[in-house]
Formats: sequence, C-alpha cells, structure tokens
Amino acid sequence: MNYDWIPLVALIISVVSLFLTLLKYFLDWRQTRLKIKVIPHDFYKYGGPDKNTFEVTLINKTMHSVSILDMVFYLKSQKAIINTKRQSVLLFTEQPSGREFYSDGFPINLGPYESKRVFIVVDGIFVIWLHDLKMTLHTNKGRKRVSIRKNSVQKREFLDM
Repeated sequence: MNYDWIPLVALIISVVSLFLTLLKYFLDWRQTRLKIKVIPHDFYKYGGPDKNTFEVTLINKTMHSVSILDMVFYLKSQKAIINTKRQSVLLFTEQPSGREFYSDGFPINLGPYESKRVFIVVDGIFVIWLHDLKMTLHTNKGRKRVSIRKNSVQKREFLDM
C-alpha cells in the first residue's frame, strides 16, 4: 500500500487553517479599529479671557465603547498648539430661570454606535475660527487626527443657540 497522499492532505488542511486564521484576525482588526467621525459646528467666544468654546459632534462608528481622553488643536498657519480644558467649565447662566450651562469635561465616553454633541473650552489668544486647524483626539484605543477648514465653522454668540 502506498500512503503518499497522507502528507499532502495534512499540508492542504494546514494551509486552509492558516488562511482561515489570518482571515479571522483581519476581520477582528477591522471591527475594533478606531472609527470616530467628527462634525465641527461653531466656535463661541467664551466669557473668560483668552478662551473660546468649540461645538462639535462626535460619532463612534465601532461596536465597542470609546473614551475620548483629550483633544489638542494645532493651528497650521501659526504652528501653535492649543490645549483644551480638562474639567467642565460654566459657560453662562440663563436669565431669569438661573439655569446653568457647562462645557463637557474629559473623558467623554461614547457607547457603541453612539453620537454626542459636546462643547469644548479651548485656551488661546488666537482667533481660532479664522484659521485652518488640525485636531487630534486622544482615546483609549489610539489617536485620531482630523482637519478642520476655517470655512466649515463660524463664530456665533451663545444667545444664538
């Protein structure tokens, strides 16, 4: 009896198993990859000195929760870094009800396929709505860089909301 086909069958099974394993790792990587969409809305001149408030919608497009730990803005033309406030800040008090409106502090938690509209207070003496920006989101799953054109946002007052 000739058993030369047994090593050939074992080799074929090994190749198929390797292919299926690689396919599984690729699909897992694709599902857990950081996919956050950032939609910029408006800049508001905050009442404090040298502060601005940036309104943005964050959309988590993954099936896992994501925590945004920090945002950093880069002015392309000035080569400057603008940091954000880590804690929540009082933006204004509505009159006559006395209702208070606060900015969002970090971390900002997004559930699977969740979107959230947030107000971020940024430091800086620059009039940032007149410049092209790069924004870096630091999350628990990595970093995401987003470009923001100066034409996509506008300056508004809080009363216009």
